[in-house]
Amino acid sequence: MRGSRGYPGPMPRLAFTLAVCLLFTAPRSISARTDWDSMSPLYLKSLVVLLSSLDSTNEHFHFVKKEDIDLKVVMPGLKVPEGTLGVYIDRDNSMYLNRAMLLEGAEELKRKGTSRKEIPKILAWKTLHIVVHEIRHGMNARGLVAKKGFRFPVSYIEDEYIAFIDQMSTIHEVLAVRPELWELERILDIEKNVAILIQAQRHSVDGLKALVRAQPRYAKKPSVLSGHKGVLKEVRRRETRFNGLLLKHREELARKYKDPVELEYRVKIAMDKFGPTLRDLRDGRKILEDERKYKALRSFVRREMRQVVRKLESRRAG
Repeated sequence: MRGSRGYPGPMPRLAFTLAVCLLFTAPRSISARTDWDSMSPLYLKSLVVLLSSLDSTNEHFHFVKKEDIDLKVVMPGLKVPEGTLGVYIDRDNSMYLNRAMLLEGAEELKRKGTSRKEIPKILAWKTLHIVVHEIRHGMNARGLVAKKGFRFPVSYIEDEYIAFIDQMSTIHEVLAVRPELWELERILDIEKNVAILIQAQRHSVDGLKALVRAQPRYAKKPSVLSGHKGVLKEVRRRETRFNGLLLKHREELARKYKDPVELEYRVKIAMDKFGPTLRDLRDGRKILEDERKYKALRSFVRREMRQVVRKLESRRAG
């Protein structure tokens, strides 16, 4: 990444991309827009400094720098769901942050009496672990390519386990460095899951895994480590179901739009939106049908799991 004045040298593109997205997607309220415009440079600078300076985030910083990953703050909807602070999408080479939730956090800090100067700095501390979680997804995806020579585009439950365990290492470090930011009266609505995560893994990593597995958005994700036949069967089932839904949608469009030009346009919109998911399922199924590649994938996942568990245990012991 190239250098740029106003941000730490190692990650200017990251900071610049965030700055542009935040400034150009500010809310319509004049007062809110003015507040966010004035706070965003310091928030970005603080986030970058934390990512590059903490022990638990050092490898994430170097990954983002090496892979030139973009972090973009966007309206919830197409890229990041409502109620989700961040999402990493490997095919976009980007992590997307939820602008509405960032603004909600800033407003809550303001209501709690935090000075305008401190709001962006504290918000960076409080959102860092989410950035770490999403970057870890990218590290898993790119690490598989680097170590095993292929990409596995299907979302799987162990990818979430690894990201959450890694996230916990950062939560432990920020709690140790700035414990006052997580006193009861300073917990924000957008970060209440932190207390749940800490409680879940207090006695074992298995407790954290169980919490993740119990969440509706993760419960049905296939497990790479559950066995070859099981994960292949699940991915095939998902591919068949998704392909059927897409075909049904095309039939509905054909009934609704009689003009061939209009129909072609509507189908293109649908394929632009849903086509990548179907391609990912097909590519993932083909990888799983190759037993050699499945074994390589399983080996990689086990290794990454052991590493993040050791990292968390070391952080907890310290």
